[in-house]
Amino acid sequence: MKKILILVLTLSFQLTFAQKTYQTYTSSNYNYSIEYRSDFIKRDIIGKNIDFKVADDNGNSIIVIVKKLLPQERNMTTDDMLNIPNEYWEANLQLPKVKVIKKGIVYVDSIKGMFLHYSSTELDDSYTLYYTNYFFVVSGYLYHITATCDLVDLSKMQPIFFRALHSFTFPN
Repeated sequence: MKKILILVLTLSFQLTFAQKTYQTYTSSNYNYSIEYRSDFIKRDIIGKNIDFKVADDNGNSIIVIVKKLLPQERNMTTDDMLNIPNEYWEANLQLPKVKVIKKGIVYVDSIKGMFLHYSSTELDDSYTLYYTNYFFVVSGYLYHITATCDLVDLSKMQPIFFRALHSFTFPN
């Protein structure tokens, strides 16, 4: 009986933590690539400069925005973005009840960028979304990668988002 219980627990553990498969998307417009979990489905792109969007059945999503910088913006640096006060982000993100959690420097594909984590709570306080954003200025373009999930799912989604964000490769 003890052996059967151990076998059942072992199988249950293996099924629960089975390795998920990943896919790689390569942009035909901008020649970057990013990995995403195969249970995330490509979604319709709505919005200016959005090049890639995937989401799972629960609405957790990964979006890549690529914006060609205007000539006067091309000298912008990661440090310039880091110097933008939290209050500016909170007032201008066009979401309800934004709260900046943290920001700092991140390196992906050997490129220095900025990360910005913030939450947005619906006006009726029914739920809170958590946003993980990476910003990079590369060759006259701003690459903005956003991963979003419900705050209650954050601990389960962070490893998935981390892998996607850190798999990003910029064009050569």
